[in-house]
Amino acid sequence: MKKAISKLQLMSQNIMVGTVQGDIYYVRNGRVPIRPDGCDPGKPLPGNSSKCEWQGLHSYDELVTITNPPQGYMQNNNISPPAMMSDSPLRAEKYAKHPYIYNAENAEPHQRGAMTREQLHGAKNVTLEQMIDIAFSPEIFKADLWQARLRTAWEAGIRWSALG
Repeated sequence: MKKAISKLQLMSQNIMVGTVQGDIYYVRNGRVPIRPDGCDPGKPLPGNSSKCEWQGLHSYDELVTITNPPQGYMQNNNISPPAMMSDSPLRAEKYAKHPYIYNAENAEPHQRGAMTREQLHGAKNVTLEQMIDIAFSPEIFKADLWQARLRTAWEAGIRWSALG
């Protein structure tokens, strides 16, 4: 499987694999261009010069990968590598020369990613049924906090309208 992925014939995407032997593996795969220093692909790049012209493609060995992290789980709801698991061993320093490979150093996951990470981090000896429940959970992460904020805003609006 890794041999097939290493040919870099897929579009840029997150690939996670679990084997029947119990191993788990992640690669932030794709044909990632090597960018010259000073070219930030997160911003518009000049198309009228060769200043930011690709210098080839990064090899599979240069991409973000992890096999069997110590946490025993990974999750990816379209988030950056450091947010895939609590206390992630994936570090931005390893990709300092080409930070765009790593994506975001201190990115916090969005609600779905944060909820899944929290659920997996607290789960021990999970059954298949429990894993399916986590994967398809309809829960709104920290809904109680959002409801409290909405209630406070609503009540402040009522008090404000009573004044006027």
